Amino acid sequence: MQVFFLERGFSVIEIAALMSMLQITRIVGSFSWGWLSDYLSPIELALFDFALVSPQSFCYSSTF
Repeated sequence: MQVFFLERGFSVIEIAALMSMLQITRIVGSFSWGWLSDYLSPIELALFDFALVSPQSFCYSSTF
């Protein structure tokens, strides 16, 4: 992935900032999803997950 960004003209510092954002969202996301799963019942969590993923899946599939 770093080579892709280098070919696009990003500096090494910019690439490092982009790569660190991936790790930060992984850490924050796991804690927030864990808290949400403890807070909601399994049915509510499944409905929330479907409501969140469905628009993204539709947008992804409509690009083809």
